[in-house]
Amino acid sequence: MTQTRSPSATREAGDALVEVFWRAFQGLTKRQRALFLEKLLANLPPELLEDVEDILHAYVRREEPTRPVEDVLKELERESKDKTKAKQEPKRAVSR
Repeated sequence: MTQTRSPSATREAGDALVEVFWRAFQGLTKRQRALFLEKLLANLPPELLEDVEDILHAYVRREEPTRPVEDVLKELERESKDKTKAKQEPKRAVSR
């Protein structure tokens, strides 16, 4: 008879496996950790690598002051209008 795991048992087994990997990683030397991370990042699928890049970018900038989203949206709208305007203006010849 085949025994199936409940979703919570499967999750708990997965959590235990994560804990094993985490403890093993903590036991590595600094050099070994760097090698492991290099290998891990080199073998991530592109979509997951993009997520990791986003997380790292946010982590690096975590101490920077925040801005209201409305200000950011206004700035993006201004930049977009400036780019559109620059594309529509005819280029002038530079005389020497």
